[in-house]
Amino acid sequence: MLLYHEVIEHNASRHPHKCAVALDAVHYSYGMLQARTTQIARLLVASGVQPGDRVALYSPICIDLIAAYLAVLRVGAITAATHPT
Repeated sequence: MLLYHEVIEHNASRHPHKCAVALDAVHYSYGMLQARTTQIARLLVASGVQPGDRVALYSPICIDLIAAYLAVLRVGAITAATHPT
């Protein structure tokens, strides 16, 4: 059974141009989502995030929130997303 971030990686390798996420007028292909997830994961690791760490995500609903969530999972950390009200 694949984890969420592994599903994106799998689909990015097989269908990089297919739409993975659409929110309002913004569309990310699997390839774009994978690239953004990788970028954020590298930033997390460079910031010292390690497997098992807790990472809070505070953001309105947007595609970068989805990429950040996947990046946290990818580095093996634990996430809790909160939505500003």
